[in-house]
Amino acid sequence: MDTPVNSIAVEVLRERVSQRLGKECVDLESYMGGMHHQTYKALMNDRSLRIIRVHCVRARRHGGGITPMTKLPSEVATLKYVKEHTCIPVPEVIDYDRDEDGAVGGEWMVMEYIPGVSLGEKWGEMTVTQKGEAARSIANVWAELLSLTFPAIGSLYEEGKIGQMTFFPSNNPNNMAPPDHRSCGPFDSAQAWLLAVAAEDLTFRPLPERSSFELARRKLVTEFIQDNDLWDNLEAQRLSRITLEHRDLTLRNILVEKEDPTRIVGVIDWEAARTVPLWAVRGDFFKSCIHIMSDGEREELSIMIREIVAERVPDWYDATSNLGRVFSTLLDQAEKS
Repeated sequence: MDTPVNSIAVEVLRERVSQRLGKECVDLESYMGGMHHQTYKALMNDRSLRIIRVHCVRARRHGGGITPMTKLPSEVATLKYVKEHTCIPVPEVIDYDRDEDGAVGGEWMVMEYIPGVSLGEKWGEMTVTQKGEAARSIANVWAELLSLTFPAIGSLYEEGKIGQMTFFPSNNPNNMAPPDHRSCGPFDSAQAWLLAVAAEDLTFRPLPERSSFELARRKLVTEFIQDNDLWDNLEAQRLSRITLEHRDLTLRNILVEKEDPTRIVGVIDWEAARTVPLWAVRGDFFKSCIHIMSDGEREELSIMIREIVAERVPDWYDATSNLGRVFSTLLDQAEKS
């Protein structure tokens, strides 16, 4: 349910957390918030801490904020999958509630509390050596994610099943509805996915009007995607292996030890995670970091991460370099068509 943060019924939430966990929640402290959710730190009567994340779209105040119903269920399933199948530190999901009666003001989930601070918060205090070690830790997380393989393109749901692709909520005030879920996959091939992207099947509604030039351009892009000679070879299949993408793996979503910021203790905010071909996964770990690092530092650390990951997942390195450029260019063109 899309509601602004001030309509979250905090007392109702506290009562329901108590009911679901079988012990009293004695306090809910506003912890952190994003454009699409509000997070609380819950103190239980046994002194344990939990994190409660409530879906609430702040952007709704300014228009937009349309959210696919799949967003939070997929995030819950993705956290569970990563917890079970990798060594990447993610919070354990303890409970999830759809808020079907609307009493809380948004669907919510309960997670374990991971003590730590965001890497972005610590960055300005770190030495050059520590920053290099932190970059190496990020590379290890990224490489482990890229080592996962899936049978279809879409998003994760319960029991590791691949279902329709989910998305970030829209911040466009002109949007009135999410993409039609019947057209959002799962897709059994990169070719099928790109055709759906080019056809705007994965675009929020209503669709913008297109000029005759834009429609002609789309036709050309579609014809190129439909060229089977592009896909029917072993090299294309290698570069198009389907993996899991965290779509916002930035310093703010990486929790580190307060005393040792080179050690990652949690990777958070998995909303809109998706399974896509290797060439579609473009890590941009230092975006929105202009205020805490120079362009030179950002470039140097990005190259370091890429080289470390290349040693462990060479297929991704190839897929995101010249060998896979034809595919990533097609994706760019499909998104613009």
